Amino acid sequence: MQPVLIYIRDLLFSSKVVATARAKGIAFQVIRDASKLLNTSADRLIADLNDPQALDTVIVWKQKYGGHVVGFCSHVATPVFQQARQAGIDQILSNGAFSAHLDQILSQNPIDSDSPGEPNR
Repeated sequence: MQPVLIYIRDLLFSSKVVATARAKGIAFQVIRDASKLLNTSADRLIADLNDPQALDTVIVWKQKYGGHVVGFCSHVATPVFQQARQAGIDQILSNGAFSAHLDQILSQNPIDSDSPGEPNR
């Protein structure tokens, strides 16, 4: 199984995801550069969509490799949520929902919630 790609430029979120992945024994690879991400295949990608250019990069990655993508962004970033849904991003969560469900996301367990700001399936 390929490592989970982590495309998070924010060091606080990245550190939290890395620490959780390590604690759970989940293989991962952190990528901070868009061009490197676009040249790296994987089955799963976790991406911070708060960066204005991240969504376009993640969409291209998804089209190229077809892996499962979990994206997260600010709960007030309604246009990002809409664009990500339209582009076929597998799950889009608010920053808070992402943090609250990080163990499940890394373990590939489904998240049961249809509340606003929660995952989109």
